[in-house]
Amino acid sequence: MLMMRLNKYIASCGFCSRREADQLIEGGRVCVNGQTAISGMQVSDADLVEVDKKFVKPMSEKVVLAYNKPVGVTCTEKDKHAEKTIVEAVNYPVRLTYAGRLDKESEGLMIMTNDGELIQRMMKGANRHEKEYVVKVDREITH
Repeated sequence: MLMMRLNKYIASCGFCSRREADQLIEGGRVCVNGQTAISGMQVSDADLVEVDKKFVKPMSEKVVLAYNKPVGVTCTEKDKHAEKTIVEAVNYPVRLTYAGRLDKESEGLMIMTNDGELIQRMMKGANRHEKEYVVKVDREITH
């Protein structure tokens, strides 16, 4: 039986991010096997996890999308000041997160997935993934 931290378990259910899960746990909104959860506790698939009195289970199907982000879309999940977020633009029926980010005024490939482990492997600096950018400027570059 594989054990994992509760915040990671909740994130794997597609409910929210790990940080948001920590806030839910600290706020007393998470129960494990009918008991109020505590931060840092370990759970397995055999445990019954509830968030706001609704049971959550990890997603069994992994989704990976390649999205060509256009200019004007903001790389964030939530921002009341953004005209359009990447999550709104993609409008996928399950919660997805993305690897890296591009400025609002940039366009390019974004990988979006519900697989948190994939995101970690892609983004961890120690894995030394090469990134390539094409930059266009509107004037001569000087020293």
